[in-house]
Order: sequence, then structure tokens, then C-alpha cells
Amino acid sequence: SSGINAEYGHIQLSSEETVKRYRIVPDNKQLIQTLTDMQNRFNVSESQDYHLVFFNDAVQHLVRLCRALRHKGLHVIQLGVGGTGRSSSARLATFISGSTYYELNIRRNYTLYDLRDDLKAILLKCGSQKKMCTLFISELHILQDEFMCDIEALMCGGGQIEHWFDNEEKEY
Repeated sequence: SSGINAEYGHIQLSSEETVKRYRIVPDNKQLIQTLTDMQNRFNVSESQDYHLVFFNDAVQHLVRLCRALRHKGLHVIQLGVGGTGRSSSARLATFISGSTYYELNIRRNYTLYDLRDDLKAILLKCGSQKKMCTLFISELHILQDEFMCDIEALMCGGGQIEHWFDNEEKEY
């Protein structure tokens, strides 16, 4: 068939719906129209000019991203070469899911300590606001092999990142 395989998702298909329900999304045309509308809202609210093409695989991927972003503590790894829309789809899925999007601000002479400071700031912001957050890290953010150890510690959670914070920050 030329249509999109049925997907499950939390996408609000019409403006009359007040709650995003997890259910099968039966109408492919309605789903694509909803995603287009959400992209337009995203562009207005974020002062962006994204124009994603919603072909079958892209729609399925975006619906899966939205579904994954609604689960606390879940991690998503997107693989692909640069320019394939990983960041754009992550930003849009974050917007659709009602999460907050963060991306590392890599600058000249960026060190492991800068990475930890940035990750700590994001974690403190997300924790204090008690909001779901998306942290997008691409291969361009991995400037040193040591960065991978801290990113792995972040993804594994638990006490592996506890030593990044002093006692005052832990109480925050």
C-alpha cells in the first residue's frame, strides 16, 4: 500500500480535542495535516522557518519521537548523516509533546568542564521547573572522546553524575 502504516501516538488530531490520547492514528491524511498545522504553530511560536517534508518514513519517525518524548527518563538515539532532519524532527517532536528543547552551545575552546557546566545548568533548569525536557546532542557536539563518558553517565542516570553537583546544588 502507498499509505503510512497505522501508528500509535499521542497526537491531538483536531482542535476540538482537549486531551492528547494514546491511540491508533487511523487517517493518514488527517495525521499529515495535523503535523503540518503543528509545524506552522511551531514556526510562529519559535520564530523559525521549518518546512519538513512529511513523507511516510518521516511521519512514522516523528510520531515515534513524540511517543517516546512523553515517557519520563526515556532516551532516543537518532542515527543518520548530517542534513537528514534529526535536529528539526527533534525540535518539532519536542514542541508537539509540550517539552522544552535544549541543545549544547558549543563554542571555541569548549572543554569537558564546559560540557559538564552546560549539562548541569540544563539538568537544574529541567529539575526546578519539573518539566519534560529534550536534550539534543549531535556528533558535532562531541569534540573530545571524554565527552562520550559524561553523556553516557547522563543517559544511565543514577549516581554517576552526582559528583558533578555540590551539596547546595543537590538541594536545589
